[in-house]
Amino acid sequence: MLQLLRLVALVLLVAGPIQPAVAQLEIPGYVPCHPGSSGTLATTHPNPLIVTINTRELRQEIHGFGASDAWSVQFVGGWPLEKREAIADLLFETGLDASHDPKGIALSAWRFNIGAGSTRQNNIRDVWRRADTFYNEDFSDYDWTRLPGQRWFLQAAKARGVEQMTAFVNSPPINLTKNGNAFAGTNSGTTNLADDKVDDFARYLADILAHFRSAEGIDFSVISPVNEPQWDWNRDSGQEGNRYSTSDIKRVVAALAAQDLGATRIETPESGEHKYLYVDTLDDYVDAFFDPTSPDYIGEHLGNSIASHSYWSDTPQSGLVLSRQILRGKLDRYGLEFAMSEYSILGDYGSGRDLGIDPALHIARTAHYDLTIAEASSWQWWLGVSPYEYKDGLVYIDYQRFNGNFYESKMLWALGNFSRFIRPGMRRVGTSRSDGSTPPQDVRGLMVSSYVDAPHNIAVSVFVNWAQASKAVALDFQGMEIDSLIPYVTSATDDLAPYALLTPSDQVEIPARSIVTLVAYHSVLSLPPRKVDVSAQVAAVRVTRPGVIPVAILGEPEFDIDDIDRTTLEFGPGGAQPSHRSGGHPGDVNDDGITDLVSHFNVREASLEVGDDLACATGNTFDGRAFEGCDAIRTLP
Repeated sequence: MLQLLRLVALVLLVAGPIQPAVAQLEIPGYVPCHPGSSGTLATTHPNPLIVTINTRELRQEIHGFGASDAWSVQFVGGWPLEKREAIADLLFETGLDASHDPKGIALSAWRFNIGAGSTRQNNIRDVWRRADTFYNEDFSDYDWTRLPGQRWFLQAAKARGVEQMTAFVNSPPINLTKNGNAFAGTNSGTTNLADDKVDDFARYLADILAHFRSAEGIDFSVISPVNEPQWDWNRDSGQEGNRYSTSDIKRVVAALAAQDLGATRIETPESGEHKYLYVDTLDDYVDAFFDPTSPDYIGEHLGNSIASHSYWSDTPQSGLVLSRQILRGKLDRYGLEFAMSEYSILGDYGSGRDLGIDPALHIARTAHYDLTIAEASSWQWWLGVSPYEYKDGLVYIDYQRFNGNFYESKMLWALGNFSRFIRPGMRRVGTSRSDGSTPPQDVRGLMVSSYVDAPHNIAVSVFVNWAQASKAVALDFQGMEIDSLIPYVTSATDDLAPYALLTPSDQVEIPARSIVTLVAYHSVLSLPPRKVDVSAQVAAVRVTRPGVIPVAILGEPEFDIDDIDRTTLEFGPGGAQPSHRSGGHPGDVNDDGITDLVSHFNVREASLEVGDDLACATGNTFDGRAFEGCDAIRTLP
């Protein structure tokens, strides 16, 4: 009896609703995904909505989803380590817990508030809305130990894989303002930044960027020196803030561009409303900054991007669709990217903390139209952590500076339906629907957008169902080979919960009042193989002599050798193919009652060499799943 040499081969079959081992962990640059036990969204309906996803119809590139550290992180960053780590996990973590549920929403961007030093004054009533500066106590030099809580969260974000950091400013430092405060006054004119301190302000920001780059390992992607410049920002505003005219902004941006910023780009003006980018009776920041004939032209310093906030245009009545259509038309005149750099729910609906699904749907709908109509390349929430009785937080905390409890919100998980799965570098793609519904008609019904990572064959579709009834959907993927879908659901009862694995042929039920993300992929690229035994029936291989090596691929209850595509079998570094046309013959070499496949490979074609102590076999199943395995072998001349 010949000695059996065992090679461990790896394979995955798709007989029925298999739950793969850990889907997509092996894909570089993508977050781990895994089907869950929350149930199935598979359904049948005589007339489902057909959503066609055209992966060749490429739209804007997505740079990331994020939130800011204002104002509470300065305190929460000093809370007990276990609590701040848990909050950081909710915001930034990409991993899965023991139940295969997401640990967090995997934000890919984080905004760092460079304060003005109002913590050293008592003229802003709410201590949480004061912020420190990196100047020392007498403003004669820098003190890089300041802002310790914010710096802790910055490093926590980096440690969890966040690469896109924005440094933003609400007001210049108080030693550079006209009135010595972090807010404007009646005598501040068009801006509270002192006329002779513009260059000092620019140097201050450049020095911060240089320090973080060299001393703390943080290379800010963006510096934003101006925030909502059209508002007055007087004392009654209750926080740090500063107004600027378009000519004031030009002076600041030009001074900043003259500094050595490394790879950091300047982003402005972070308008408080979209309409200020395009209405000519207002500031019309697009024309002011990007029309070469404008006296305030600074397009050469800004690249091809402009930033605004989605406040006051987040309902059908306030321009949810129309304002973004007009904005996109204006941006297209100059070929501009759009950064949606801040948003939370304001107005009457914004009042009152609500951890439930209604505000979550509100922000998901706003994000949908920012992404699909305004074609935002990045999308940032306002307060990552909020102590307020307001709809402005992802994670909520007690109003306690030194320790307290924290609370997850549905708004957190709803943003995760976008941020966790639509990763930087993905492209939005075109979608069409069989009912012909238009964006204005969708605002109280079902909305859908899709994004692709073409190199990894991943397509992500986000459904926002505002309606009180579920909707059956059938997906039609064009231009990409897809064979598996993992659904993630946020609803009144689910928090980004993974559901059972689906196939593209399944109809998908989108539950009422929910956000559903479908991660679609081609499993040959994303699913790790599974072990079976392979045995080479040789005691030793004489590699310089002609001959064949018999190799048995052992069947298992869950692995039928009839599923093997024998034309793909190879053995050894030379990739020897089976010697017989049949690719092998059935047999039961280990007497376990299960049929095995025995193939023979030419020794010389296998290209084994004297001294080789490992031999490998590879192949595919008929559904395209690869397998391979290696184990010890003895080689002789």
